[in-house]
Amino acid sequence: MKAILQASTFEFFKANFHNSGLIDVLLDIIKSGTDVHLDLREAAFNILSNVTKDHRDNQKEFRRKSGIEYLKVNLAYSEVE
Repeated sequence: MKAILQASTFEFFKANFHNSGLIDVLLDIIKSGTDVHLDLREAAFNILSNVTKDHRDNQKEFRRKSGIEYLKVNLAYSEVE
């Protein structure tokens, strides 16, 4: 996850990201909620943030796969783990 997080800041990675299936994997991690360790969810959020920043195709794919809804659910207040 750390390697993907670092790579996600580069433009050439963003360009190939939307066809790789990684958005699905990252959204699965986020959807898992408290079943997945907080560090993994945080990394998934950060990677998604990096690859959607200033990249229209990745933004569209993220929206089409209900990424915004998953974000809203995960950002709602809950008890501290």
